[in-house]
Amino acid sequence: MGSLLASAFVVALGYGIVLPVLPMMVERLAGSTDPAFNARQIGLLTAAYVAAPVGAAFLWGKWSDSIGRRPVLVVGLTGFAVTLAASALAPNLLVLYVGRILNGGFAAAVGPTALAFIADTEGGADTEGEDDRRTRAFGWMSMASIAGFLVGPMLGGLAAELNFDLGVAAVAPQAVPSSLRPASHQ
Repeated sequence: MGSLLASAFVVALGYGIVLPVLPMMVERLAGSTDPAFNARQIGLLTAAYVAAPVGAAFLWGKWSDSIGRRPVLVVGLTGFAVTLAASALAPNLLVLYVGRILNGGFAAAVGPTALAFIADTEGGADTEGEDDRRTRAFGWMSMASIAGFLVGPMLGGLAAELNFDLGVAAVAPQAVPSSLRPASHQ
């Protein structure tokens, strides 16, 4: 149960951590300072992530029914981690879109499969005690996701304040001696 809770938390955390830094990523990758253009891209990127599970969830469900819950959870979590990293390191806006779509698609493997795993392992609803355990486990899964959704944007906001760029904190141009600054910052 702990692994399932951690999986739900991590997927929600990964979604939320990107939200505060997405505006900076779009501005950097698109090379645009037009607020309307950037807002449209941020909306489309968010929609792409959220829409991907609509198309992918039923495929993951069929796959988890045929090959088992654990392999789908492992593939989903691994794919989620890889595509989240690919999105963070995207060299252009197109790669960011592809990364966000794939990220949402892999996220669709985790939540429903974890809930199905709980339903499978907590037995049938023949007795009141088994039904209560299953309900409690579903509640814990929801709480793990909610916690990830709350913590993710907070961590993303901290990263945005530090102005991370490819894992290295960026130094404000005025903090660099003028002899070392690029011509565009002098």
